Amino acid sequence: MSEIGERTSGDDEFLPVYCNDLGNNIVKEFMVPALKDALEYKRVTGDFSSAFLAAAAGGLGPFFLQGGRMYLITNGRFSEEDAKAIEEGTSPERVLEDNLIEDIQSMDDIVTEFEREHLRALVWLLKSDRLEIRVSLMKGKDGAILPASTPIGVQHSKVGIVTKASGKEIAFLGGINESMRAYCGNAELLTAWYSWKAEDLYKISICKKIFDVLWNNQSPISHVMRFPDACKRELIARYKSDYMPDLVSETKPVSIRKPLPSWRHQDEAIREFISKENGILEMATGTGKTRTAMRIMRQLLENKSIQGCIVATYGNDLLDQWYKELVGFFPPSDTLKFRHFGDYKEMLYFLSNLPNRPSILIVSYDNLPDVITQDRGLMLGRCLLICDEIHNIGSAGRVKALRGKVGVFPWRLGLSATPEREYDKEGNDFIENEIGPVIFRFKLEDAIRRGILCEFDYVPLQYEFSSQDMDRMQQAYAKFNARKRSADLSSIEALRKELWIDLAKVRKLSENKLPVFSEYLSSHGSILKRCIIFVETMDYGKKVQEIIHPTAMDYHTYYGDDDSDNLARFSRGDLNCLITCQRISEGIDIRSVRSIILFSCARAKLETIQRIGRCLRTDPLEPDKRSVVIDFVRGKDFETSESEDFEPVDAYRHEWLSKLSKVKREEISDE
Repeated sequence: MSEIGERTSGDDEFLPVYCNDLGNNIVKEFMVPALKDALEYKRVTGDFSSAFLAAAAGGLGPFFLQGGRMYLITNGRFSEEDAKAIEEGTSPERVLEDNLIEDIQSMDDIVTEFEREHLRALVWLLKSDRLEIRVSLMKGKDGAILPASTPIGVQHSKVGIVTKASGKEIAFLGGINESMRAYCGNAELLTAWYSWKAEDLYKISICKKIFDVLWNNQSPISHVMRFPDACKRELIARYKSDYMPDLVSETKPVSIRKPLPSWRHQDEAIREFISKENGILEMATGTGKTRTAMRIMRQLLENKSIQGCIVATYGNDLLDQWYKELVGFFPPSDTLKFRHFGDYKEMLYFLSNLPNRPSILIVSYDNLPDVITQDRGLMLGRCLLICDEIHNIGSAGRVKALRGKVGVFPWRLGLSATPEREYDKEGNDFIENEIGPVIFRFKLEDAIRRGILCEFDYVPLQYEFSSQDMDRMQQAYAKFNARKRSADLSSIEALRKELWIDLAKVRKLSENKLPVFSEYLSSHGSILKRCIIFVETMDYGKKVQEIIHPTAMDYHTYYGDDDSDNLARFSRGDLNCLITCQRISEGIDIRSVRSIILFSCARAKLETIQRIGRCLRTDPLEPDKRSVVIDFVRGKDFETSESEDFEPVDAYRHEWLSKLSKVKREEISDE
């Protein structure tokens, strides 16, 4: 057991207690690492000022710029005249609005340029929905609002809850106010708890309950109000800000993304789904499938067509991303969000809360049958089901587990850039029967022409099989032909699929690609900047690492759960190059990716489209972005066929990628 104030090893080396008097720097040692990779920061504080952003910029600046959102409850200070006006019938909200507008209008003559810059930061946070503020006032025993002059008339609780992108949670009591003085001057004490410690979970739940009670204005002693819209408009008008000022360094302000636009194809897709109630939106990677689905969800919730929603998909990274998007899209006061995948087991909480509050559950496909089975209150009959990357629900095991059960949802929405499962009639029939047919299409070509996706260059690097590769090819054909002679007609197609898998593996693992790539890299080293390299196996990836190591020192692998932090590092820009297998082929949105290198490429278009989609997203930080797709094609594929069962798959892929790379942007804007 560590002593108070002593640093220990362990998860992020956090301490149970921080104290300035014991030599701890609460900002540097706790706040900055706590907010690193965080997606949500809930805070109850006594005092708040815009200048606190300067002192806390090391943690809060990156947190906000990466899309993090802060929900802040802070003091309101009413005078005795204010309290009297409320007693005589003026609403507390109106008094708060009048006071704040008066304060804002009087700022021009008293704020320094330092403070003005931080007011611009505050305005940007409010405009971009990164920060939501509520104001707390104390109530007396009779429920009346108390003036600040009353000894007990101030909200002075100090509670914080940080939710990391990984799902880990940190909660704390005490510590600093969100003000410059507190961050830089006061002697402070903070006690913290961590979700990866079982003994801390109860205390974390208490901190969360304190915040929720206040945020939802359910406290018996506090009256909590929204930050008035009129005050928000007044601040925005006076301190115009289209960027988040760089509060960390003295370099020029950092440009940031504007909120995602509402594209007309999304509006068309929404209208089509609402009219049909069931069906699949086939929308190219990067064209806003998630946002379209959330807008559908919001519309159905607002008009009371549904009481809740289940979002189902495959892969913890994509499930985590859905949670982050939903947290940002729906304020906590509007909907409750629950997760049931990985280490999260919140299915029963979702079902029990659904009758009382609009609720959303993010669940893995493999856990979806359990949710349906546990719905003994038949509440799912008032829910929307969203199936993201819908083709994944058509696997044999999921078909068996879900057949005949999905119809419990009156609204069923499928999403995918590539909804059809190639060579799998049973899986495709299940998807169409249970979810619905494709009711809207917006393909890669459409998105590039409209400027929603960026143009790209296609670079095919030609290689030939080695003698070892040819031996493996011949072995695959020999095995197929031997089994084909004794098989009945109904088995031939299955045997042919096995042959294609064996042949594809030879291509994916051909080491003759490596010297070709090495030669290309010698004169195109910049291709590794913001690059994802897809390989078939970890062993093959090690061979690729040996080639890129002299050129790109800031790279890493991303193969399994042990590497999960590397995806976050790559997303932030701490890594320039990522070597991976299939795990980020789908769904993950990293707009800064410029190049894709396909050492491993499947016969089916589905996987290739998903993979090149990683680099085709436009990036507001780089308006003129043009991407590059590096492919490996076997020269013999462009010659005569080797057998009646041979398919020149590299030639097919070369043909359609070449054609796609020639599509040009035709419209300046689609907003």
